[in-house]
Amino acid sequence: MISMELNFHFFLIILFILIRIKLTYGQVIQPNFRSSDVELIPNLMVMNSTSRVHFFCTNHHPENLSLIVSLSRNISDKFLKLSTKQLNKTTMRITIHSKRYIGIFYLFCHVKTKEQRGTRADVIVKADAGLLRLAQRCRVYERKYIKCNIRASTLARAIKNGFSPEIEFTEMTNLRSYKEQYEFLKNESTNDYLVFRWEPTVNGQFPNDVKMNIKITLPFFGTSQYRFDMTPMFVIKPNFTVQILLRNKLHFQLIPNSPPAICQRHVQLKSNLTMNRTWIMIEASRPRFNIEKPLFNTIYQVCVRCRQTTNDSYSPEECQEINSTLKSNIWKNVIIPLVSILTIILLIIIPIRIYIWFSQRKQKEESKPDEPGSETLIPNENVERYSVMPEDGVRAIFGDYESSFIAENESPSPSPSEKYQPAFSTSFT
Repeated sequence: MISMELNFHFFLIILFILIRIKLTYGQVIQPNFRSSDVELIPNLMVMNSTSRVHFFCTNHHPENLSLIVSLSRNISDKFLKLSTKQLNKTTMRITIHSKRYIGIFYLFCHVKTKEQRGTRADVIVKADAGLLRLAQRCRVYERKYIKCNIRASTLARAIKNGFSPEIEFTEMTNLRSYKEQYEFLKNESTNDYLVFRWEPTVNGQFPNDVKMNIKITLPFFGTSQYRFDMTPMFVIKPNFTVQILLRNKLHFQLIPNSPPAICQRHVQLKSNLTMNRTWIMIEASRPRFNIEKPLFNTIYQVCVRCRQTTNDSYSPEECQEINSTLKSNIWKNVIIPLVSILTIILLIIIPIRIYIWFSQRKQKEESKPDEPGSETLIPNENVERYSVMPEDGVRAIFGDYESSFIAENESPSPSPSEKYQPAFSTSFT
């Protein structure tokens, strides 16, 4: 009686696990297969990551059409090898050899040119869950969040290849330092690492000696647990500029961080890069200074690295290259300054020239006569005689000691003899 109850409970457990696996398959893209004359045995296979299994695909109505076998995932032959052998006119033997592959996929078998006339089998390749380890110290970015990389070569590959994990984190402190909701960065995770991110409960505060427990469970893999230290390392990306000041000087400027960080610099020739570098401390009170180096036809590499406190490791270094070759110097030190100077000169001259032009034009317009009665000197037929039109409208003609005044409204006599007779005359003796 007791053995029957145990068998019944064992059957329920197996049924529960199979239902969970079936739900997991929803992540794998599959064609819309339906029941057909093609049969694949078995339709479910659980195999180890280093084992070899066989399937048999039978077409009960061959119609002289061959069978085609494929997988739902593109898997390299380096990790999983698929081979077939035709046993008779209706049946084909399919062999799958796993070479440390871990994951879930479908095996399809269908009639050639008629994919809908086929069937599939579920294949689960499992392994032991393995151990979890912290790959490196958890890192704080921009003082906004912290990221931790967990080394889990087996589980990471299984998750990458289709398994849905159950992940649980427990902070081992009385007062929580991090929000309970975490983020699993699947895109940043690899076949060896799982990457998680947390935000602090208090903005900008990442305390030391916080212990976190992680528990990961996968069907057929089991459960793996690990407790790790979340003492942070602050990642600081230095912001600095380097310029060629003179032929033998580099001008260096470091943009201060907030909060202040401890930074070092290193300068060396690109043609002579070495692993044994000499790092020089950058004084917080002197973020700007000059570096004396011979700069004729050389390329220097200037690197800076920073850390938040003396207990932290240095963040990855940031480097810039300074090219002081002849072409670079001509372009930077001659052409660019010359173009800048010419541009400034043009910007000054053009407005002045426009102002002068408008001023001259205005003066010309003001100098023109505006009144019709103004005096005008008109040359007469005789070169020595000129006519002057006074403002009162009377014309005066001077020449050969004669003068005549004619009213503006008076018509001159058409007689030639009277042409030069004045209205009144005065004789000079």
